[in-house]
Amino acid sequence: MTPQLSPLIDSLRARRLTVGLVGCKSARAVEVVDAIVSLPLTAVTVFGMSGVARGSLSPSVHITTDVADDSEAARAAVGAWQAGAVDILLKLDVSTKVLMQAVLDSRAGGWFTHVALILDEGRGSRFLLADSGLNRRPAAKDIVRIVERVALVARALGTVQPRIGLLSYREDADPLFPLFGEVLANHADDLSDFPVTLVGPTSFDVAVAETGAAAKGLAGGGVCDGIVSPDIIAANALYKAHMLRPD
Repeated sequence: MTPQLSPLIDSLRARRLTVGLVGCKSARAVEVVDAIVSLPLTAVTVFGMSGVARGSLSPSVHITTDVADDSEAARAAVGAWQAGAVDILLKLDVSTKVLMQAVLDSRAGGWFTHVALILDEGRGSRFLLADSGLNRRPAAKDIVRIVERVALVARALGTVQPRIGLLSYREDADPLFPLFGEVLANHADDLSDFPVTLVGPTSFDVAVAETGAAAKGLAGGGVCDGIVSPDIIAANALYKAHMLRPD
């Protein structure tokens, strides 16, 4: 288990929860299951299996849906969450599209955004990224809600006052891309209610790497806890690029 996941595990340690894990098909997924099973107050139930995982899970894991079909596993998981049988759903080896389709089909209501936890094991760092899977071209009011959701996830991971970067290709406003300017100008009161420090607009290297910030003479950069993208294309590309990193 990567040490970058320890804040997530620690945040669950003192809570009595039933965690539903959706799509347990790989050795890496089994590592996550083992880590959560080790928590003293947490029960684990699995929706969706594969032959790789079936013989590797702890006897204490409750297997609710022993199927390889992702859609069926996702529907069962969302149904269990709606019924109160599980408190949290954690997506493992199943696509975001499949799981979120099950959520939307359930008519659960609410406004959703995709917040990914990116673990950069090569650097020994991590950051949150949104929205790489749901909101395709967010308006200014949507960016405010995305910032709020990123802050909630950051706080759940132990960062009380997260620094959230507004992703651009440079460190000053560009009139050809006015979205974040509109966010800061028209929604300042809403943003002031959130326990966050906004950074930017800022380029990616300045947001996540102190060396990148220093190279541009920007002291204090490279320490963002979250990144909010202006659209799904940039966020999804970053998400997939980190998934494909060899480390």
